Amino acid sequence: MTFDQVDFEIRCEWGKQGLLRLAPISDVVILIDVLSFSTCIDIANQRGAIVFPYPWNDGSAPAFAQSMTAIPNSECIKRY
Repeated sequence: MTFDQVDFEIRCEWGKQGLLRLAPISDVVILIDVLSFSTCIDIANQRGAIVFPYPWNDGSAPAFAQSMTAIPNSECIKRY
């Protein structure tokens, strides 16, 4: 659901699509991380993992993992 926010000085949106809508019509864009992703990465790094962020729900993730000589998340779950 998208709302027309043209009448407002401060506009809020959610996710990548929201950013793509607002960036072209905004003087300043502020991104706020709700810490779930960064906390996940921090925990993985503390346990010795190297994480290569990649857009989820994307069928090309296995090819990206292979190009980084990495194991796709789906394979990690099966192994461990």
